[in-house]
Amino acid sequence: MENLYKSIYHIFGAIYVPKDLRHSNALVHISDTPSFIYKAIIKMIKKIKPRVIIHTGDIVDDIKLEIRPQLIEVYKKEANKFINEISKYAELIILVPGNHDDFTKLRLKDNVKILNEGDVFIFDGIKLGLSHKYENLPLNCDFYLYGHDKNCLKDYYLNGIKYINVIKDKKIFKLCYPIGTDNYRLKISRMGK
Repeated sequence: MENLYKSIYHIFGAIYVPKDLRHSNALVHISDTPSFIYKAIIKMIKKIKPRVIIHTGDIVDDIKLEIRPQLIEVYKKEANKFINEISKYAELIILVPGNHDDFTKLRLKDNVKILNEGDVFIFDGIKLGLSHKYENLPLNCDFYLYGHDKNCLKDYYLNGIKYINVIKDKKIFKLCYPIGTDNYRLKISRMGK
């Protein structure tokens, strides 16, 4: 029955959260989030009520700021609105800059921290390597959180584009993004470039 719920939520642009993860004090890892799915992510975060949210870059992934810097005001508006909203539901938000981010334009609340690619964060005794790009991950960690592309080598490399990764009680849960998320990300390969 749970697979049916997952499919229905996915098709209708929502994110299914299993009962085990609701009000769970977990860590949620997301990456490369287009503004079109913010509503679904916010609803998911409200259900999980995580202690920590880690975003590994490209907060407004449909803007592609590196390619279209003239959209900086739209980026600023969307990113601020999203980060400020999710910061209401977690003790700590960690942002790792992506190639389409400009964090100097954001107004961040006190519970939002910026870490760099290659930094390490400890959560419940688990050493997490953080980066936007796979090749900039640090060494000797228990798990690696990143985004940018869909490369995924081993189970302990958690790609935030492929899945929303939730860490609870030292276990990994992978939630599906809403249907069409990759289209909203405006993948360059899909644009014929």
